[in-house]
Amino acid sequence: GVRLQDHVFIPLVCRKKQKPTQFSSQTWQYEKFEPPRIVAVPRDASNGEVFKQLKDMAEYLLESCQVEEPWNFEILTNVDNYATKAGDLLLEDDGQFLAPQQLAIDFDERAEQLKELLPRATKRSSGGPGTTLSACLAKSMEREVLSEMDSVYCKKCKEHRCQTKKLDLWSLPVCLIVHLKRFGRERLDGPLVKIGCSVDFPNELDLEEYMCQKGARSTTSTRYQLYGVINHHGNVGGGHYTANAVVVPPSATTLDLGEWFNFNDSIVSRATPEDLDTQAAYVLFYRRID
Repeated sequence: GVRLQDHVFIPLVCRKKQKPTQFSSQTWQYEKFEPPRIVAVPRDASNGEVFKQLKDMAEYLLESCQVEEPWNFEILTNVDNYATKAGDLLLEDDGQFLAPQQLAIDFDERAEQLKELLPRATKRSSGGPGTTLSACLAKSMEREVLSEMDSVYCKKCKEHRCQTKKLDLWSLPVCLIVHLKRFGRERLDGPLVKIGCSVDFPNELDLEEYMCQKGARSTTSTRYQLYGVINHHGNVGGGHYTANAVVVPPSATTLDLGEWFNFNDSIVSRATPEDLDTQAAYVLFYRRID
């Protein structure tokens, strides 16, 4: 077993190392496999021992995914938080291993095969219990009792009465943009913090129950289909934006004919609805289904 006091736990990212686009000044670009794994490294380990530990792990992944030899990968240390820079090659010597903020294993173009076959880790929130988009909408539509300062004089009662306020949807747009509140304060005089709560959102959203005239006959559909997500990774002090979107052929008339892609700076890769990150999602884009 692993004794906590005898080990240090370090994030490990698997990346695809590839040539950059013609518009990039970088020598190499790196596509990260989400999410990072955590490796336990003995506190008194040498560089060579950690190198062998990660080498065995990489070879096991390649063998399990039936990637044909020869295998080509690099083991790196001192990788930045966002895993967008090269880092330093981990030496295979007897020197004392110094724990970095992140390690990485860089694979060649066959990393795409690894990405497809590796089991996906469940994305969990580090910001407390999760919620759903439906719960957020229901909360924003609740009837709110205003304070006494907002009371209104009632001519019938001859006294001031507290008022209530409620929001409902009167009409619906063709494109719906949902901006999730990812930054806030726990108290009025408190610091601004990142809200890392996981928000589950559906691929198909129905807003009928939030309409002002529920059940009323209308020629306008209340159903929407998700076609894009903007993600924020990081905190208040700094972060990185990525996006997921459905790309459809020019001749397509519905989103059903499209395919999900991930956009990370100049790196574009295929994705699936299961790749959408409910913790990092910041802005959601829906299109009405007519």
